[in-house]
Amino acid sequence: MSELVKAVEAATGEVLRSLGFRKRGLFFEIEVALGVRGLLGLPRDARGGEVRLNPVLHIHQEQLERLRAELWWQKQYDRSSLSIHMDQVNPERPVYVFQTPAEAPSVMAELAADVERFGLPSLARGSTLEGLLGLFEVHRRDLSGIAMICLLLGRREAGLEAISAKKAEVEAERDDPSADEWIVNTANTTLERLGRIEARLLALPAGPPSLG
Repeated sequence: MSELVKAVEAATGEVLRSLGFRKRGLFFEIEVALGVRGLLGLPRDARGGEVRLNPVLHIHQEQLERLRAELWWQKQYDRSSLSIHMDQVNPERPVYVFQTPAEAPSVMAELAADVERFGLPSLARGSTLEGLLGLFEVHRRDLSGIAMICLLLGRREAGLEAISAKKAEVEAERDDPSADEWIVNTANTTLERLGRIEARLLALPAGPPSLG
């Protein structure tokens, strides 16, 4: 198994570098645009004599994450804005299976081709706030994230709509009779953060709704 893992790792670095990725910790990183980085994670499952990779795309939008850190009262903003499993953009190939060291280069070449065909366009779409908002709506209904993007885009009503829906979700979780102390405290913290976003949105000029 160790030889197979080594073969997969060797093939991975070689083919992804050819697409412009570079190794950064546990991820492969590519610059998408100024202030926007794409990262490719390759969660690995090595058992039963084979190695399986389930690629995950990550988009880091610096402007959004700086705003999140400010509103969340956190110093850390180097996090993924959005994560998308490759099978969400290429459902025909949800996982890549390696069974022998000899086939590692060919399977990785298939993975790289799929990243180039399906993954890179998704990362490119996330290079603008408008495109990132579309990706959020399709792949991750993160209402607080949507509200912050709307704040950056100056879309007051759409942002407030997202905040209202998110607050209703959180309040329902907090007020559930089965909620324990941790759930209640987490919900209250989330509501405080949502309140900060809401206050910033309310300070924007009123305009027409932007979300469908």
